[in-house]
Amino acid sequence: MGRMTLAIETAPLAPGWRAALARPDRAMIGPRADALFIWGAPLWALALILLFWALPGAQTEVGYGATTTGLAFIVASMSAAHLAPVFVRSHLNPAIFGAHRLKFTFVPPLLFLALATSHWAFVVAGVISIFWDVYHTAQQNFGLARIYDAKAGDSAGRTRTLDRLLCHVMYVGPIMAGASFADHLQSLTDMRSVGLAAFSALPQAAEGHAATIRTIAIATMLLACAGYLVAQWRLSRTGYAASPQKVALMVGTTLVQIAAWGFCPPAIAFMAVNLYHAVQYFAIVWKQEGGKTAGHLRVTSKDFARPLALTLIFVLPALYGLYATAAPYRWNLLGAAFLSVTLLHFWMDGFIWSVRKKTV
Repeated sequence: MGRMTLAIETAPLAPGWRAALARPDRAMIGPRADALFIWGAPLWALALILLFWALPGAQTEVGYGATTTGLAFIVASMSAAHLAPVFVRSHLNPAIFGAHRLKFTFVPPLLFLALATSHWAFVVAGVISIFWDVYHTAQQNFGLARIYDAKAGDSAGRTRTLDRLLCHVMYVGPIMAGASFADHLQSLTDMRSVGLAAFSALPQAAEGHAATIRTIAIATMLLACAGYLVAQWRLSRTGYAASPQKVALMVGTTLVQIAAWGFCPPAIAFMAVNLYHAVQYFAIVWKQEGGKTAGHLRVTSKDFARPLALTLIFVLPALYGLYATAAPYRWNLLGAAFLSVTLLHFWMDGFIWSVRKKTV
């Protein structure tokens, strides 16, 4: 979700992490909702995917190794759907739109035009989107962590650098540790079709060192997680009030990433990560925009306010997600539209959620 900080102060941390987890003022949505939709989402997402994976006859060969029939399509649709609600915030929220009017007016059509008319731009942008997705997901986790820290009283961001480092390690490292490393690099072979053959040689070069890369990546992840906990403990002895929600989010997500990417088939990892990432994003958008959308559109009737918000944030994005997942991905107007939505989601999320500017 981009560069998130939160310039607010709250009361001192209640004695004990259990008490802090139950405090509404330390939660983004609410104590129970946060446990389900934010910091606890990675844990149950992986458990749910593994449960379905174990069902008799649940696996079939459809790419990225064996994957779960039906569930894979649902998760892929959710992942595509979560890209769309960003427009509810960027273009329907007057304060956000007003602050970035020129960007939001000219960039989307220009991007679509470039992708629709240039095969070179379409291919290169598609490869960029794959790697930008990793960075974007790490940044969303970083943003959630910073909000939790600020709610615990750390507006100065004493662990900002530490949080950002672990977030990027937790998303880049596990991919390098698993079989999906080759899948991510394989996208570079598309560069050959647009005259960038040098990039297409990287997948084969990396394949010969896959075992070494895996060992280094897993070891780095475990050391980073352990170091993070030690750093949090040492800071707590100097008066720093660690947020249990943040620590649960960071450590839980890191362990899920290691387990999913390092020790499960790539399909499980893709489904688990995309599932919890989408759930977290929908939860945040609903919290921030659900009660405001009707007002932004000047709908005054209370009977229509909630259904309108549900439609714009969940129903229409769900329909988009289903269609985008079912449609073949190729260079045409439809493909250009899908890729535009993806890139705009990554781009806009980098600045419209800046709570440093009190927009969250």
